[in-house]
Amino acid sequence: TMPSDSERLDTVFRRAVELINQKPAAGTKAAKVDNRTKLTFYALFKTATEGNRPKTAKQPSRLDVLNYYKYIAWGKCDGMSKETAKHKYIKWCKKTMPPTTTWAELEKTIKEQSYTVRMD
Repeated sequence: TMPSDSERLDTVFRRAVELINQKPAAGTKAAKVDNRTKLTFYALFKTATEGNRPKTAKQPSRLDVLNYYKYIAWGKCDGMSKETAKHKYIKWCKKTMPPTTTWAELEKTIKEQSYTVRMD
């Protein structure tokens, strides 16, 4: 049986997460990713895996800079479905990954799953 659209989306999403978190190959540098992009990945991942930030979530102190900005970033995804967050995460991967073997691996998974990257 053919995998459903949501199964294909999950497969591509999981692959994208693996590739984004992969350590660079020996002798190569990790791609430079600015903090705003890292926060976007964080927020989309949290939304894709846990849903919207709970209304009861306590806002961290501004002195706890990293967690404060993570909290704000996750809140910006409010109202977004898990499915949409997965699509956006994949799109961000394609947008920010340098065209290396890692990028080619994501493209291969996308083709294997007959997944269409949504550009909305």
